[in-house]
This record gives sequence, C-alpha cells and structure tokens, in this order.
Amino acid sequence: MVDLVLFDSPALSVETNPSFSLPIYRYSAERLRKVSDLDCKSLSFSTLRVEARLSATPFGLPAWPNEYLFLKPDLSLLDADRRRVTLVEVKTIGETVARNVALYKGVCRHLSENGWSAELCYLLSHGHEDDNDWRLIDQHQLHMILLEDVLGAVISTPLVSIFDLDLAAYAFWPAVPVDYGTT
Repeated sequence: MVDLVLFDSPALSVETNPSFSLPIYRYSAERLRKVSDLDCKSLSFSTLRVEARLSATPFGLPAWPNEYLFLKPDLSLLDADRRRVTLVEVKTIGETVARNVALYKGVCRHLSENGWSAELCYLLSHGHEDDNDWRLIDQHQLHMILLEDVLGAVISTPLVSIFDLDLAAYAFWPAVPVDYGTT
C-alpha cells in the first residue's frame, strides 16, 4: 500500500469529509446512462489506496493469481467490512482502456468468486479521444466516472483551493445524450 501524504493545507486536513457522490455511467449506442453513484463520504485513509499493487492480503484471501500480481489500479476503494471494492483506472490523453481491460475484468471475477463485490470503473473525460476505447467500453459494458463530474464536485468543496485555476471551464459537459435512469 502506498502511504498518502497530506500537504499543509486546510483543504486537505483529515477533518475534510467529502459530502458528494459521483455518478457512474455505462456507455452504449453513443449514449451515457447513469447506473449508480460512487459515495465519496466513505473515503478515508483506511479505504483509499493509490497505485497499490493488487494481492491477496487486503482481501483476506489465501492466494492471488500470478497473472494479476503486477496490476496496480490508480485507485482502489476498499471496504473490507462490507467485502466491497471499486477499482478505478484513470485514462487521460494517450492512455487506452485496451491495455488491461481483460485483466481487470478477471480480477473482478476472481474477487466475486471469493465473496467480494468488485467493480471496475474508468475515470476519463467525456472528450476521451480514442474511439476504440468507446467501442471497448460498450462491448465490455464497462463503468465510467467522468472527469468533468469530478471537477464539478470539487468546485463546491474546500479542495478547490488547491487548484491554481478555474475548474469550471474543465467541468463543462458538451451536448451529449444522457439517461439519468429516471425514465
């Protein structure tokens, strides 16, 4: 596990408790459909792992398949009490979903077979440039968190003070069909 270092900033104090959730989407037929929410209230130093190598230990399993030993999700949101984990892979400019999608789906399957609820989400921008990734996201029914939603949520928290720019311009969504699950 990688230790998180807090900078000397009131916005990053231990007392800061995010009070927002982030929509999780599926992409299909050139539409985004909201399927659930990532509740950020449960994030803490004990539940958030950053670029930590996957292994049997945090899941309390006796063994871990060798093919998954080198995987290091960008974020792992681990709730051991509820046996639930959300793995988040960040894909920015030049990065592709194709690189490890089969392996991460295998990890989720392995964890599910061992009594865990495991979810894989890709954090990417609505403007993600790789058309092949959108096809893979659709084909594999992958979940996504949009960077625009993250930045929009940060704007209304004390964390906004750590950014030296106006996040509103980056939190803007282009016109896109979205189904928020209300119909």
